[in-house]
Amino acid sequence: MLAAVIALGSFGTSSAGDAAPPPADEVRGVVARLGSASRADREAAERSLGSLGPEILAELLRLAPTCTGEVRLRLDRVIARFEAELVERATEPATVSLSVEKMPVRDVLSRIARDSGNPLAVSEEVGTGAAGATPVSLSLDRATYWEAVLETLSRGGLEIDCRDDGRRVVVVPASGRPAPRAAAGPLLVMVTGVETARAAADGRPVRLSLRLAWEPRIVPLVFRLPMDSVQVEGPRGESVPPSSRRGVLEATILPGAAWLPMTLPLLAKEPLPESLASVRATVRLWCAGGEHDFSMPLEPLPAESRQRVGRAEVSFRAERRDRGRVAVDAELVYDAPSEPLESHRMWLVDRELEILGPAGGRLPPESHRVRHRSDRGLAVTDEFAMERKDEGSRVRWRLPAAIRELPIDVTVRDVAWREVAR
Repeated sequence: MLAAVIALGSFGTSSAGDAAPPPADEVRGVVARLGSASRADREAAERSLGSLGPEILAELLRLAPTCTGEVRLRLDRVIARFEAELVERATEPATVSLSVEKMPVRDVLSRIARDSGNPLAVSEEVGTGAAGATPVSLSLDRATYWEAVLETLSRGGLEIDCRDDGRRVVVVPASGRPAPRAAAGPLLVMVTGVETARAAADGRPVRLSLRLAWEPRIVPLVFRLPMDSVQVEGPRGESVPPSSRRGVLEATILPGAAWLPMTLPLLAKEPLPESLASVRATVRLWCAGGEHDFSMPLEPLPAESRQRVGRAEVSFRAERRDRGRVAVDAELVYDAPSEPLESHRMWLVDRELEILGPAGGRLPPESHRVRHRSDRGLAVTDEFAMERKDEGSRVRWRLPAAIRELPIDVTVRDVAWREVAR
């Protein structure tokens, strides 16, 4: 019985708005140096601005309309780079490089969590007990997060435990042979069971149970597994095809989920192969690509604004209503349609606008209404109770700067017929 879990590490990387950005005065000072009379100073200022990271993107977008000439040219270059980095940070696999000698396995896992930006939960036996004190020596050079975790677990006598109906992934002491598993980009794939049924005229049905976990910093929205991409072979090259190659397995990810189950229906010929030498497939994964604070000054009213960041465009229109209320119409449009935004999906509809006061206060809306949705975005109207004018107030809508589709090739090897899952 596990008494508790602890979280190791904290986010080492973040999307714009997740980490505290440098003070606005500091950013404005660097931007001003882009207009220096000295070319060397201008280039140094551009490099300095680029070193501050996408956390300053919102401030740069506010400053851009006030800049002209070479200042605007250099500023636009930095903004474009930050927009691309914002999306890539949120969707590309994190990498880890480290070299340790006889370090307690819990400390190695903590290093991996810190360097990758992925919090990692461990059981009490690992976090404070003897299981986490096992010394580990290893050297990693730009290994993906899951490659680094699996290598560390293998050397430290630990394993991954998926629990709480998809809510948690926890590192625990190993109990017997770990389930076959493989790192695939931002995904961890584990085979947790193989079941067979009675043979039929066309073969013996086989159900391959999988669990797919993802890096905690990733925001997956939809998984799709086309059955025509599945290739399963026995130890002598025997083919164990899907029961139908025309099908597609699909899973929508619930908020707060850390992993999901998936079952592959296969059809084996008699006699059954001794084991499955390899299971290969291509998963199509849609991810939210980088949270960004789209915003607009509220004064003077009525106010309008249109902003483009990454692969998204957001427009605002705010006006005063009766009884001191302010209504804000906002619309989000992505460059291309995507599966997570199909009309029957509810994702994004609960993203409310908010008003930020000049002193840092936040005002939530009194009402939030979705006017329409499509496979490219949505439009909302939020109303706020504002009895007085606050100079410097802004309306903010926090949204992903892109929705990105990632095809991910997965290969799991050496699957026995009777795998036991934790």
